[in-house]
Amino acid sequence: MKSSLCFVLLALLLASCASNAPYRPASRAERFERAKGYADIYPDQVRAHLDQYTNTVVAWAGIILDTDAENATNGLIQAASTLEHHYYDWEEERRPGQEYIYLSPKGEGRFRIDWHLRQNDPSANANTARDFAGPGQLALVYGVPKAVEDGVVVLQYRYLRVVGWSFDTNTFDYGRFGTPVRPIAPTAAPAQ
Repeated sequence: MKSSLCFVLLALLLASCASNAPYRPASRAERFERAKGYADIYPDQVRAHLDQYTNTVVAWAGIILDTDAENATNGLIQAASTLEHHYYDWEEERRPGQEYIYLSPKGEGRFRIDWHLRQNDPSANANTARDFAGPGQLALVYGVPKAVEDGVVVLQYRYLRVVGWSFDTNTFDYGRFGTPVRPIAPTAAPAQ
């Protein structure tokens, strides 16, 4: 009985230490874009009806596939990142000392954003931008659809946040807002 009570208390303590909460933008600029950005407009909608969304700020999550960058004049680095869209419920799990994002493994294909980075450090260059937004990193992108090129939605840059903390795509399976969220069963190890 005593061990059962200890287990229940421990489970309650752990549950109270981790909680889901609305996503918190990292800066004033991101808060501004997040307030204007529509997270419920998706890449396939834009592909089908680009003309309906050319004045609309969208907010998408994606995993960076590649970033091409070059040094520009006037202290800027010009970059273009191609991302794979993933559904995101715009919540984060907060644990003591850590935040975590659970993306769906599903999404609606590729999109691209052309963006710039101010060269505040004289040693920063195009390689710095490629490292900052390297393949496999999660980025939250705010932009206005401006074109569809070979099925890739191209966004006019408003804001880009490369998320420097943990995320995964193997815990919950979900789609667009309003679809059920299902836990992904862990895969069993192959029998020996």
